Amino acid sequence: MTLRIQDPLFEESYLLHETLLNEASRSKSGAGAYAFASKDGINLLFGDAAFSDFLSAGSFTLIVGLDSITNVAAIEELKRLEAVHRPNLVVKAFVNSLPGSTFHPKFTWFEQENSAVAIVGSGNLTHGGLRNNREAYSVSELSARDFDELKRYWEKWIESNSDNLRPIDDE
Repeated sequence: MTLRIQDPLFEESYLLHETLLNEASRSKSGAGAYAFASKDGINLLFGDAAFSDFLSAGSFTLIVGLDSITNVAAIEELKRLEAVHRPNLVVKAFVNSLPGSTFHPKFTWFEQENSAVAIVGSGNLTHGGLRNNREAYSVSELSARDFDELKRYWEKWIESNSDNLRPIDDE
């Protein structure tokens, strides 16, 4: 595991945005869940040529929360991008059904040819979270066994939250 700190005033800062693009460029599939997304953050990541190239051959599932920050403009942009990159991009909205609770994850995993990586930290899918805010995150290289375990766990979570996960274009 490697700890990375994103800090505009820190000489050895690593941007979450650059890490996601670098890992996507080496990957064949991936998924991520983010509490909040903004239109500018979505365009920053998905509008980059490296991520578009990844989506031309690979698959990615994105889950975004609707508790706060994520607004109509962000949802409309996600709908547009899903249509452009169909079937390689699947976007789901997490509609929180638990009172007094917030959907708050911030992570991505990528499967590469002979390895996998998990990126977990504090940055949301917003311009600030990807580039400008002071954030911390870790990058963990995963063994085949660890990745199989992560994927089983992810799929089990998806299944257990099927009532909360809606297509991004759901009314």
